[in-house]
Amino acid sequence: MSFSIDKPDNVKANISTSIDEGNSSISISLTELSYYDLEKIKSIVPSIQISKSASISDNSKNIDLSTIPTEALKYTVTAGNGETRDYTVNITHKLKKFISKWNLGANQQIKLPIYDGGDYDFTVDWGDGTKQTVTSHTKASHGYQTGGDKTITITGKIEGFNFGKVPGSKDKILEISDWGDLKLGNSISYTYTYRVSQDQNQTNPRTETVTMIAGCFQECYNLVTLPAEAPNLEEVTNMSSMFSRAEKFNSDISKWDVSKVTNMSQMFSGATKFNSDISKWNVSKVTNMSSMFSSATKFNSDISKWDVSKVTNMSQMFSGAIAFNQDIGSWNVSNVTDMIGMFNYAIVFNQNIGSWNVSNVTNMLSMFSNATAFNQNLSSWNVPSSTSMEYMFRNSGMPYSDSDSNTANSRHPNLNQHEYQDLNNIN
Repeated sequence: MSFSIDKPDNVKANISTSIDEGNSSISISLTELSYYDLEKIKSIVPSIQISKSASISDNSKNIDLSTIPTEALKYTVTAGNGETRDYTVNITHKLKKFISKWNLGANQQIKLPIYDGGDYDFTVDWGDGTKQTVTSHTKASHGYQTGGDKTITITGKIEGFNFGKVPGSKDKILEISDWGDLKLGNSISYTYTYRVSQDQNQTNPRTETVTMIAGCFQECYNLVTLPAEAPNLEEVTNMSSMFSRAEKFNSDISKWDVSKVTNMSQMFSGATKFNSDISKWNVSKVTNMSSMFSSATKFNSDISKWDVSKVTNMSQMFSGAIAFNQDIGSWNVSNVTDMIGMFNYAIVFNQNIGSWNVSNVTNMLSMFSNATAFNQNLSSWNVPSSTSMEYMFRNSGMPYSDSDSNTANSRHPNLNQHEYQDLNNIN
């Protein structure tokens, strides 16, 4: 007799089987089983092979996973000589676990950052022998009798986990070692109307579903480590302020799929230790990178090959990024309209960006102010005459004739053949 199970294509769990003839038992083990796998495979169909002369009670009986482990399942095998034998099926399963480490602090209490509007059905092991079933954001706190570090483990559905929304324990989380089934954001559907022709009266409704994790680890001052494997980022479009002021964070997030994200504004703002490799991120749909690395004082990772062709806002993107000096000269910035303070106080930045197409930029206010090393030739830039350029090179490495003036000449040095030579022949 042999016994096996074909795993459905949409299930990632590991399924193994074995037969113990001595105990007349069949074992089925499911490991790394997701909460969502249980929803996908309400039952599994075994494949049982027996000798030609034997028969089995029901060799196509589905195994109902929803009854694990409460309902016993048996197969009766009848040999050719009429002898029968009952095989008992034993099913064990281990759900994926979200594992995190926290420091309790003075008040010896943890509040999970789950919120109204999220979707929850999980069991939490608080790390002190206490387990709790949670189906609502109102049951997310736990007090401890002793202080120190605690490991909290969660199994089940948790869709919505955000310290920006629920900041009570933001300074207590130290690390996440396994994502389990955690979805950082919950899906939100919204409906809007759009014109189908020039006739204003011809409109159709359209519904889109997006997931926003803006501010997810915002001001998690003591967060150091995240798993090397990527979290579930399905449908995530907004990562603004995700690691803003996460001052100790510098974990490997190179495998993250950010291909659907449109907003990365302030994503690493104030993340003063962050300098991980994100060179292979697909940012081709991002439109907003304002303040993305502002005051990220250690950041100097290679992002030269990023596709930023859809970005419209780069204001203060590297403001205060005092270590940044990567070659981004090949970036396509033709859709950018706002570069206010983009390199303000980026004190070592001095890359050749003379080939940038800045013809759509309307605001360059303080773009290179206090960028003390920057002295590149920007003579090929075609800057619209309406572009605001006050203090563009104030205290930068560029020669600047009147750093405190708001006059047209100081805003547009050598623009339209003014006498200044700051940009050589800027158009």
